[in-house]
Amino acid sequence: MIDSERFSERYGDITTDARADVLDFRDNLYRPTMTEVPPVMSPEPFMEYGVPVLDQGRNNGCTGFTIATVAHYLLRKRKTSPDHGLVSQNMVYTMARRYDEYPGEDDARGSSLRGAMKGWHKHGICSYDRWPWDPNDLHGALTPERAADAMLRPLGLYQRVNHKDLAAMHNALAEVGVIAASALIPFNGWYYGTQKNGVIPPVDKTNPFIAPWGGHAFAIVGYDAEGFWLQNSWGSGWGKGGFGRLGYDDWLQYGFDAWVGRLGAPVRLNQPRSLRPLTSTSRTFANLRPHLISIDMHGQLQRRGAYGTSSEDVRIIIEEDFLNATETWRRRRLLLIAGGALRRQIDAINRMSRLRPKLLGHEIYPIELLWETDHYPRLLEILHRATEGRRHDGYDPRAFGFMIDRRDDALEPLVRRMGGKAEWDRMKLAAGDATMDADHGGVREMIGRLAALMDGDPRIELHLVGHSSGSFLLAPLVQLVTADKGKRIEGGPMRGQLGLGLPIESLSLLAPASAIDAFRDTYMPAIKGGMIRRFALFTLTDEAELQDHCEVYGRSLLYLASNALERRPRVPGASGVSLLGMEAGLLDPENADVLALLTQDREERPMVFPRAEWIKGPNTRPPPHGSEARRHEDFENDMTTWKSVIARILNQPFADHLPPMSVRDPW
Repeated sequence: MIDSERFSERYGDITTDARADVLDFRDNLYRPTMTEVPPVMSPEPFMEYGVPVLDQGRNNGCTGFTIATVAHYLLRKRKTSPDHGLVSQNMVYTMARRYDEYPGEDDARGSSLRGAMKGWHKHGICSYDRWPWDPNDLHGALTPERAADAMLRPLGLYQRVNHKDLAAMHNALAEVGVIAASALIPFNGWYYGTQKNGVIPPVDKTNPFIAPWGGHAFAIVGYDAEGFWLQNSWGSGWGKGGFGRLGYDDWLQYGFDAWVGRLGAPVRLNQPRSLRPLTSTSRTFANLRPHLISIDMHGQLQRRGAYGTSSEDVRIIIEEDFLNATETWRRRRLLLIAGGALRRQIDAINRMSRLRPKLLGHEIYPIELLWETDHYPRLLEILHRATEGRRHDGYDPRAFGFMIDRRDDALEPLVRRMGGKAEWDRMKLAAGDATMDADHGGVREMIGRLAALMDGDPRIELHLVGHSSGSFLLAPLVQLVTADKGKRIEGGPMRGQLGLGLPIESLSLLAPASAIDAFRDTYMPAIKGGMIRRFALFTLTDEAELQDHCEVYGRSLLYLASNALERRPRVPGASGVSLLGMEAGLLDPENADVLALLTQDREERPMVFPRAEWIKGPNTRPPPHGSEARRHEDFENDMTTWKSVIARILNQPFADHLPPMSVRDPW
């Protein structure tokens, strides 16, 4: 047994921090095969591969150490090109915390095995030299160098093992050789009671001294008739050289989770700037990660998920990725894209996947501001509940098609009262906080780093594109960036804060959901003052808005917002709140000052772009005045619209004379 005083001096108040996986029916379950299962599987064959016994000391991170142990074994055992190097526990643990699913606990201590396996599967594991263990660096960044190296050690497949089925556990061990496991462990029983022969004493339920204390992860490497043999991460001084045997009774009662995995094959693909090692699973992540900044529901950086962003990630994206990619460009054009928050995140990622080669080919470096919101499904649910509330038993609502206009009139107040306006307001609040919160705002942190670069490099140009509710995200940003440097802003959402005094070369708003009153406070002063050099407003015609629909609502999303979600509800027969992205709002006589700012319906090709321009779609004109968008959501993906936007970014009024591209046009 371990000397308790010596152990206490070394480990102190060590924290067992493994968490049980959240129930997820999408887990891929391991199914036992016809592999021969030996009656005994001692740990000695595992030891022959020289897997190092790791030591986490008194720090958190047992899931990272466990997966590192599993990776060490699988890499050494691989028949072709075995790898005897050390992998990074820090990367595993950091990625595990990114993929864990504990609502409301973004800074929660500890992690689950599912999160660790998912992180390995999506990103691979880099070498220890690339990312050494540092318990004070658990929010470190997955740098391009670390990401590229990690893809040399991919996880091809991982499956959950039914930890209550001993036969399945034995079969998985016989087939794979190692299981990543976690359990609730009795603190004193494990730390002080484990014998030199590795036997972990069974839990004595009558003795509070060894009561279950916390979750812990470890690698199961063998079994016999009494229990499972495991390799721990408390150094070789624990148990039998770092190994112990956990009895079956305690495992069945206190076991959390069990996972097995198989290595994937790394693939090397030629990239435009370098030869970068990639796996088929991770290719998209590696390409897009330097172009995505995730914002959560509170306007702060979203650290969790496949595209989670830490403060260190922001620094790397702005100060390394952007600068390295644009080093040879005559103008370092940075394009911030704020898509609508009322769409799935995967849609924004897919769009960036298509746009990225196009924009980089024109020497434009894009960064998408990803909103992490649930507003769209909630609004749809509210719409459908409102529709159900207007049905009568025995009647098909489709039979009332001739009263479609009155159906929308009936839905609007219901959607507002049933939580639609509250969702809309929460979305606008999160958008504002992303810039207005000087301490924690995700956009504020990003623009602070960019402003420092722009002050020292006149080649850097800032360009903005916002679609739909993305205009909420950009409005305070525009006000902050363009206001007089060092002077307090007098009005609008950024009132009282100090301006940065930087120009915005181009700004394109695509069907913006902002109210025209908000436009007057934020965008309009910068346009009139020349701090926004080229402004373009793209909208649908009112006819197209009326032919559009938002699920069961028979008009466009902007009509729903104008009539039901803004500060005052529409009364049937009257107009709603004037929105910048609606032709009906712009043509309202009360908004004549905004309309006078905009040049519109230009047929001839200008020698220079006007200061502010209004383009209505769908139209048949070519870029830079064309847009073939027919519905509200079309703007994000319409080829003609984006070519018109790119022409303004490049300040090339003759769109057919754009510089040749070095990559294939994704459209």
